[in-house]
Amino acid sequence: MLDWLLSRMAGCTFKQLTLEDGRGRVVVLVHRRSCRKKRMAGSSKGSCLIIVSSHSDGVLAQSFIHSFTLTHSAFNVQLAAPVAKAIDFIKQDDNSRKWLNEFRTKPFATPVRLETIEASRYSALLFPDAPGALHDLSSNSELANIIQHFIHEQKPICAIGSGVAALCCVKDKYKWGFSNYSMTGPSVYELAQSSGFGEIPIILEDFIKDNDATFSGKFWCFFLYFI
Repeated sequence: MLDWLLSRMAGCTFKQLTLEDGRGRVVVLVHRRSCRKKRMAGSSKGSCLIIVSSHSDGVLAQSFIHSFTLTHSAFNVQLAAPVAKAIDFIKQDDNSRKWLNEFRTKPFATPVRLETIEASRYSALLFPDAPGALHDLSSNSELANIIQHFIHEQKPICAIGSGVAALCCVKDKYKWGFSNYSMTGPSVYELAQSSGFGEIPIILEDFIKDNDATFSGKFWCFFLYFI
């Protein structure tokens, strides 16, 4: 399902859709304005910014591999994180471990710091599933500026699983930037089953409901596309 969504990030336009696969529904949300494809000067590809967590709770290996593989085929990909260090991948199996060992040898494998990112250079924004996002992305001011640029410039945003927590940073004392949207992510029940539940600084389901948005734990991918 993610490959279908990411293909739309590469340039196709569509109206509001609800898709369903064997693991649960995916809701695609769209804005009312026209989509404008953003390309870097001198490049035949657009550029996708993948933002990951630097926290020790890490990034889900399979989610990252799927996200990176699909976006890399259609975009020039840049990784960014709060700290410029190797990504902590969790829930690896033999296949993902082999892929990641090869990936780590690449010059682009280490994310650059968020503060160095010039958002106008990128045409799409993606957050893989990352439990660490609940800790270091959900209130990051540098990230808030990046997301606000994507909203203002009507560029696509995709957040998967716990990566949706990254969107929580777009909030001032009056309003959250994604109020009135239908949002996705892990439920309170799912988070409560994790060993570090007592240390989580933000409960995503509660945050979404408290800030005038609609939550469903059945959906695991939030996709905002502007048409």
